[in-house]
Amino acid sequence: MCDNQPVPRQPNTAAFRHVPRTTWLLAGLVFSVALIVYINTLNHAFVFDDNGEIEKNYYITSPAYLPRIFSAGFWSFLDTPKIKRLGNYYRPLKHVYYMGVHMVWGAKPFGFHLASIIFHALVSALLFFYIMEFTRERMSAFWGGIIFAVHPAHTEAVAWISSIPHISCRFWIMLTSFIYLKTREPRFRRMFDFNYVLAACCFLAAMLTHEIALLLPLALVGHDFLNGGFRNKPKAWVWEAANRYALLILAGGLYILMRIRALSDFAPSIRHAQLSRFEYFINVFPLLKDYFVKLLWPYPLQLWYTFQPVHNIWSGTFLFSLVGMALFVSQGFYLWKKQDKTMLFGMAWMVIFLIPVLNIKALGENTFCERYLYIPSLGFSLIISGAMARLYAHRGLKRFAQVVGIFLVLMAVFLGALTIDRNRVWKNNEILYTATLKQNPRSDYIRISLGTVYLDQKKWARALREFEIVKSRNYNLRSLYTNLGIAYQYLGRREAAEREYRMAIKTDPYNIKSRLNLGVICERTGRDKEAIRLYREIIKLDPEHFDGRFNLAAVYYRHNLISQAVQEYQRLLKNTQADNLSLAQVHFNLAVIYAKLGLRQEAIQHIRRTLAVGSGKFPGPGLPAKNERDAGKIRGNKMSYDILGLMGNLTDITVPLPISLSTSMLPPCASTI
Repeated sequence: MCDNQPVPRQPNTAAFRHVPRTTWLLAGLVFSVALIVYINTLNHAFVFDDNGEIEKNYYITSPAYLPRIFSAGFWSFLDTPKIKRLGNYYRPLKHVYYMGVHMVWGAKPFGFHLASIIFHALVSALLFFYIMEFTRERMSAFWGGIIFAVHPAHTEAVAWISSIPHISCRFWIMLTSFIYLKTREPRFRRMFDFNYVLAACCFLAAMLTHEIALLLPLALVGHDFLNGGFRNKPKAWVWEAANRYALLILAGGLYILMRIRALSDFAPSIRHAQLSRFEYFINVFPLLKDYFVKLLWPYPLQLWYTFQPVHNIWSGTFLFSLVGMALFVSQGFYLWKKQDKTMLFGMAWMVIFLIPVLNIKALGENTFCERYLYIPSLGFSLIISGAMARLYAHRGLKRFAQVVGIFLVLMAVFLGALTIDRNRVWKNNEILYTATLKQNPRSDYIRISLGTVYLDQKKWARALREFEIVKSRNYNLRSLYTNLGIAYQYLGRREAAEREYRMAIKTDPYNIKSRLNLGVICERTGRDKEAIRLYREIIKLDPEHFDGRFNLAAVYYRHNLISQAVQEYQRLLKNTQADNLSLAQVHFNLAVIYAKLGLRQEAIQHIRRTLAVGSGKFPGPGLPAKNERDAGKIRGNKMSYDILGLMGNLTDITVPLPISLSTSMLPPCASTI
């Protein structure tokens, strides 16, 4: 080999071998800081969508649901034979993650918060090693990792359990990129190299966690281009690209096929249909500007940002964002001339991973979300680390670099304090919604959600006040009708409640909750025939609906339609989604019916099943019972029933009506967000 011929750098096959102790200490410090700033979220409750995604999600209770998880959309656990919930989410690994935590901790918020914090700390530490692959300098990578770990814009992603896809997807993306970069020289990669296959598997895991990972190959192409990965003639580029990216492209294609099969389309749900294509386009720039500003100045933070679209190019908001984008692009050209690859790649990373959240027609009502910054902010950390690496590399600026280091320490402390303070807002729904409405009082969805919190707390008047504020300015929200009806019904205003329920059913023919509550009103006003019709409609919409079938059986019993009542109760016992307490109530009602029919053995059998299934805790305000002899009194609706009397002397007792599910008669209706 000639002396003037460059010697290619050999693949780095030892990613973590011979890592200096100082490097491990810095990574451990980043990990620890990430834990400390979020430690005050461990005692937080489930908030926002957490209740629906965890407490009401039967998918996470058993591995038997894994085939369904990977073959259907994320919200499919809420589907019924008649009602299919369209959505753009295909995130099977989110269910798998929930399932794993549920197996260890059950449906307790503590376990889920602990897992989110640990995941965030792992991501922060992995980011430190990832940045070192670019800068080859420990301290610059440390500053990037620390700023990421304490950045307040990440509180939504970490403190809110349902945002776990953003954390876990970031983990898999970084792991994929890190493994991909283990071979420093792109020309030495081979398609079926072990590391390459492993990177493709991690890439598939990232996509199955969050669809934003589909753009990772684009980021890797940008990295290879900036680092001279396409040095051959253009004719050879196709072969080089196939050699490097084939497995990643195959993994992406497999994910797209799985997604389309599960959702019937890549993104079937379209929002903000009132905007034209031109309006879609011009609103991208203000939205992109808002994300950049939130990274640079993460205050104030809030759960819900009301989308105020721009309708023409002469709007001040659009012009201001256009100026900001021009400055951003000019800075990119400057870094290109300076050949600052780390900072330039950081800017490219931010833009690439913000592309999906700029697609306004695929986003929900809450178009701008802080959690969407969790993955793009890696680019922000790269920019900080790249700038510090330049300072450390310049001998004449070492003193200035020390001053900047002190400033970064102070900034990290300040940002960490903001994060700890912001975490308190996510403690429970009432605090979260109240704080959000102080910043954004015209957020109707959040106000409805706050009203449902008051319903759960039995503060009927306060709930009604929140709903009526929304009604005064926006009476077209489907979730408003049902919630208004519930508030009116609790306050004894049955006519007003009935009006709202009928309006809810008219605007949404698949509204089950309004039918259920309207059926209760019909029962209490002597209109049992209409109640039966409503309950039958519920069962047609959802044959597995427990409350509708339970109430229908109770009406049958009152009308002495014993066989129909028994038939409905027997079907309820086959309901795989019912909890033990509900099944205990069914067994007790069957025992009451069999006692009335004089079937002593059947009655005793179901009483025993009541105690066994209910684990000694009888439904309603009954006393706990370890066995039949110390069961004591069982109380239902204004009745006291002696188990021993039922088992010992059936002819001497007065058999009451079956008990009713008081919680199912008037269920709170969470707002659809």
